[in-house]
Amino acid sequence: LIIGTLQRCHVFSEENRDTLTHKATGYSAKLLKKADQCRAVCACAHLFWSDEEDGPRDGERVVLCLKRALKIANAAAQQLSAAARVPGSHVVLLVEILNKYLYFFDKGNPT
Repeated sequence: LIIGTLQRCHVFSEENRDTLTHKATGYSAKLLKKADQCRAVCACAHLFWSDEEDGPRDGERVVLCLKRALKIANAAAQQLSAAARVPGSHVVLLVEILNKYLYFFDKGNPT
């Protein structure tokens, strides 16, 4: 909800928007469950790329968010395997991250 709201707000200066997006990304990586962290960091990638003409388009930060989500997904996989749960249940997170990569590639992210 917060990420979607920040994405649509246009009243902040560039400096304030930058601070808010970095804080949202940082706090999303501190959620309790690894799967929730991964999904929230993926959603934060949208804060750095907009389809609007005057919106932000920072391809490097998008890729950094998605790489961070990959690291979290790998950590979740290690936790699940250590807990002897069903192997391969982390694959859903990896597919969601791949879907985000493809989305941003389709939108013209050159990175």
